[in-house]
Amino acid sequence: PDVAGVELCGALKNIVAIGAGLCDGLGYGCNTKAAFIRNCLMEIKAFAEHFYTDIQLETFLLSCGIGDTLFSCFGGRSLQCATMFAKTRRPFAELEKELNGDRLQSTKTLQQVYGVLDKHNLHAQFPLFSMMHRILFDAQPVETFLK
Repeated sequence: PDVAGVELCGALKNIVAIGAGLCDGLGYGCNTKAAFIRNCLMEIKAFAEHFYTDIQLETFLLSCGIGDTLFSCFGGRSLQCATMFAKTRRPFAELEKELNGDRLQSTKTLQQVYGVLDKHNLHAQFPLFSMMHRILFDAQPVETFLK
């Protein structure tokens, strides 16, 4: 079994769901959202290949990979919170508390992944993960998403 691959898929899908919510909140259509999800799946694959030597790429095609990612991108708290953020521009932390009463796993994961990318100077190789962090935590305007 590919334990690392399953765990990685389970964590990184939450980041993709944030971006899917931003797509929805900004009124982007289905084609844009689908292209965004596809590009994030490529970033997940690249992240796995960069940091893990024994990942089985087939894992990403299973329910725990693409299946769970798609589910998270069309429903769930991370999607809802990011959609509300894009529509209202209210602080993400405030929206998390309103929706969930606690911080979402997706924002914690995004901060951890950003830290890893920062430590290894890999932001250029992971532009979507990096952009989402800048929008949520570094005051980059949400209108710059996918621009």
